[in-house]
Amino acid sequence: MLAFASAQVGFAELGLRPLPRREREPRNQVAEPLALVSQRSGNLVAGFENVGGRQDAAPTASNPGCVPQKRKGRRAARSVLVRRWLAVGALLLVALLYYRPLKAYVDARGELGRHSAVVQKLETDKSHLERQLRGSTSLGRLGREARALGYVRPGERLYIVKGIPQWRKRLRASMMAHRGR
Repeated sequence: MLAFASAQVGFAELGLRPLPRREREPRNQVAEPLALVSQRSGNLVAGFENVGGRQDAAPTASNPGCVPQKRKGRRAARSVLVRRWLAVGALLLVALLYYRPLKAYVDARGELGRHSAVVQKLETDKSHLERQLRGSTSLGRLGREARALGYVRPGERLYIVKGIPQWRKRLRASMMAHRGR
């Protein structure tokens, strides 16, 4: 820090003063050589402004190259660190408090999608059944459905025949045997 202060005094003798912080180069970048800086900007010499009107600013013994001395990095103040950790803790607390409601919301949306698919299928089935009901109001259709369910008209006799599939198999086998002769 002492070398930097003495360098500023040396630049003051040359008519130069440090630029405000926003006009200086960032700390983590290496300063450009004196020749490049002086070519690019007429009155800037590596982060210093020419206030005395001297264009022939030369390097001094304490700072050869007219580049400001790089300060060593400081640790942030304790109150700043405490505020940062409090902010991180607050963000974590908010995240924990929002987790369950967000999970419930996402689950509810998934459930809504499943239920809407079931509702759509039920509506389709309902429309199909309504069409069947409109078609089954005719007497002919009603009679066919009643016979399929096992109903008979008055005066008719109901005969139940069992083993029809086995009878059909035997019939096919015997017909195949007669064809082969």
